[in-house]
Amino acid sequence: MQLVTLQFQKLRKGDINAIFTVDIFNEGIDIPEVDTILFLRPTESSILFTQQLGRGLRLSEGKECLTVLDFIGHSNKKFRYSNKFSSLINLHGRKLQRHLENGFPVLPTGCAVELDKVSQQIVLDNIKDSIPSKRSQIISLYRNVNRPESLQEFFLKTELNLEDFYKNDLYFSQLKRETGLINSDQTDEEKAFGRSIIRSIHIDSISRLKWNKNFFSSSKPPSISKLDKQGLAYLKMWAANFGEEKEISQLDKLITRFWNYPEVVNEYCELMKYLLDEVTHKTKPWENPHNVYLELHAKYSRDEIMAAFNDIRKGKLYQPREGVFFHKETKCNLLFVTLNKSEKDYSPSTMYRDYAISDTLFHWQTQSNTRPTTKKGSRHLEHKEKGITPLLFIRNQRRDERRETEPYFFVGPVVLEKWEGSQPIDIVWKVEEPLPADIYKSTSVNKI
Repeated sequence: MQLVTLQFQKLRKGDINAIFTVDIFNEGIDIPEVDTILFLRPTESSILFTQQLGRGLRLSEGKECLTVLDFIGHSNKKFRYSNKFSSLINLHGRKLQRHLENGFPVLPTGCAVELDKVSQQIVLDNIKDSIPSKRSQIISLYRNVNRPESLQEFFLKTELNLEDFYKNDLYFSQLKRETGLINSDQTDEEKAFGRSIIRSIHIDSISRLKWNKNFFSSSKPPSISKLDKQGLAYLKMWAANFGEEKEISQLDKLITRFWNYPEVVNEYCELMKYLLDEVTHKTKPWENPHNVYLELHAKYSRDEIMAAFNDIRKGKLYQPREGVFFHKETKCNLLFVTLNKSEKDYSPSTMYRDYAISDTLFHWQTQSNTRPTTKKGSRHLEHKEKGITPLLFIRNQRRDERRETEPYFFVGPVVLEKWEGSQPIDIVWKVEEPLPADIYKSTSVNKI
């Protein structure tokens, strides 16, 4: 450790004091009056960067803002800017790249990031180069960090995010196999389970993550006979992703098959632990009398949603294809909304205008052939009189950056605010539980 210059006095109004250190005041020091921070050397650690930044984030009387000046210049090519910016705005990979290209459009209130054109291009080029986009690059990176055996340690050492890793048909057990830590050959059945793990990284309901972690931590297949209604619902949501056509009604058979691959079971359990530690927002149970265990502001695939509603027909999970599905048993009208529609995936008649007006109002268009007098139309416009509960599910696009089907964000129950027109009907829904700020900004009319 080296102390370059140090003036350490009680700061008074009007005083100008400067503290320059190397690896001394990264954490633990508390001088709330500090309102300017200068970074004079690069660091590969996002944790260390956040700790250093935190020295200036204390509140103090008369302190209006914190100014951060970063003077690292041309860094070593191995330095990853992505770690630094990801720790600030919680975006990773190509999402971070687009955010930077657009001048940081979504930041916390009162915050600003300014880069001159040359600096912006340097950072962009660095981020593009740092994203391991190929299977071979990820395998090479894993070898370079001495092949950690736990998922948690792997992400800690590589500082990859889930979307960067879980793609290209690669999952952690297979990564260990390809680098010699697992000697068995991969079977088609294991590969199918691995693909299901790749599709499971969206889970963000705390209660569901905790249940999954506990259930799948068992060394042998657990019995399902003693599960309560919530546990059985969570297991069916898991089976909707992991099972074959009729195995959602044959849970014992599916669990036995899954436990034949202890490395994969352990990986799924480790993934649940990791996701629990990474949850950054609050979800809350949707209170309903139907034993439907969904949480407001959590993400679900369409199959998981149908499993939550226990819509199983002739032993198979029912899979609606339209954007509106009326569940007769619960009298819930499920509205599945994709905000950014591609002409490749949707016909001109389904390119609806759907967007958030505010954090409590959402504009939505019915299907193009819906009139106010039809059965479908009246379910929307007279839902209160008919005892129908409209439920809103939204997603940005059909597929994510990995080309996987993007899950839906469960907005929750909505009520009719106003409507106009026919074929389609334009409806403004009032959201019972206000949209979180980041979801509102990404779905608002201003964005569109």
